[in-house]
Amino acid sequence: AGNVTDGRGGWIAGTLGDDGSVVDPLQAFAAWQAQQTAAASAGACANTTIGCVLTNAALTKTQCKKVAQVAHDGFARAIFPVHTQGDGDAIFALASGPVEADADVVSIMAATAMEQAVRNGVLHAHGAAGLKSASDLG
Repeated sequence: AGNVTDGRGGWIAGTLGDDGSVVDPLQAFAAWQAQQTAAASAGACANTTIGCVLTNAALTKTQCKKVAQVAHDGFARAIFPVHTQGDGDAIFALASGPVEADADVVSIMAATAMEQAVRNGVLHAHGAAGLKSASDLG
């Protein structure tokens, strides 16, 4: 369960401390690990981030796999920590088009788009079921 960064060293959203502010994710993660056994028996789960890259580029199956792998860089730029043992993070890439494009360029663009999508999703989300969103944090 990682915090979402603003790209400038601050947090947009994440684990909240007792005072309602976003706390350091490594400290929160250490506390979570200490309680992991009890939480697992109670049915608690970790966070999973899922994304999809769609392009009109003419890519092979192998190239799509690489685009999906590189798009994970966007997760790493926007979420910290990310890809922990308890996460089920996944990105799928689909290419449907006739446009000739360099797969490396598509990959780089996909990573940047994924980073922006994570931040935009968090910034535009609304709290629900008693959970706060970034807009609730001010």
